[in-house]
Amino acid sequence: MILAFALEFVILAFALEASPSEATQELSVELNIRRSFATKKNIATVMLINTGDTPVVVLSKGLDQGFDFSAPDHKSAFLDLQHSSSTWNGHKLVQSRCTYAPVALQPGEATQYGFFKEPFTDPFKRLGTYEKMESLAVKYTISEEDAKRYGTWAGSAESKRHKVVNGEIQNESVGD
Repeated sequence: MILAFALEFVILAFALEASPSEATQELSVELNIRRSFATKKNIATVMLINTGDTPVVVLSKGLDQGFDFSAPDHKSAFLDLQHSSSTWNGHKLVQSRCTYAPVALQPGEATQYGFFKEPFTDPFKRLGTYEKMESLAVKYTISEEDAKRYGTWAGSAESKRHKVVNGEIQNESVGD
């Protein structure tokens, strides 16, 4: 009886160790570039893709955005999408979870990161102001603290770098 119990315990322990607890939450970022027939210009959208094997929740709008020039000559840049805190009268300002439009993605699903379409808030419409820029990638970052607060994926993911010509992003990646 004791031997059967010990054997059952070993089998149960092995089953727990071999369980799918090694599931990963992975996210990739891609730039989707398409040509507008109306304006004859390229339109860029940022896609967030669940490349892991478990569901993941992402923030799909409202993050702070800005260009981070990785080269001193300003020819290469990242469009950083991340959450940053601000304060009012010494108090940390906290936005509603709804402000960031959380989206639950199953493995293999994707969502579009939403920018407002005005030229001042759509970063791709500001590329022309950076005359020296030759390439751009997107970096999406959610800190552990923000992930815990908003119940989302945490980490950083980068897209491939795309060529920029005369302030317009191209459907051509550069380097790797």
